[in-house]
Amino acid sequence: MFLNPTDYLSLTTKHPLRSILDGLLVVVQASAKKIQEAFGPDVSHHPGYRQALIEASIVTNSALAAYSLQQEFGASDPAGLQVVYGVYLLETRQVWAPHVSSAKGIGLTAAPRDPAGFIELANAILQSDRIVSLFRT
Repeated sequence: MFLNPTDYLSLTTKHPLRSILDGLLVVVQASAKKIQEAFGPDVSHHPGYRQALIEASIVTNSALAAYSLQQEFGASDPAGLQVVYGVYLLETRQVWAPHVSSAKGIGLTAAPRDPAGFIELANAILQSDRIVSLFRT
């Protein structure tokens, strides 16, 4: 939908699906913007761009869901509930969640706590081995 907006027209009458996709579009747009800032304006022509956009969007959406849960359930007692997130990678059977301090990002990590945490996450995603490797091909 993001890379080929004309495909969206076929979904206009499928309201439940459209509602899900509309919510995801914000994450995809934010991910695309960060990728372009990091790798330059012509990055969308790179063969690894589509996969990098998918990977970055998936993990960002996971972090956003964890953040929402943290705010909803744990905001009143920050010492109590801590929400973590990660993306299960079928090909390696590992959980991936980029960490600010590690390019590998294997394992679960805590949800970002504020907007600055999402900026740090976006930078960690783009510096992760997983995303960088997609632009080496």
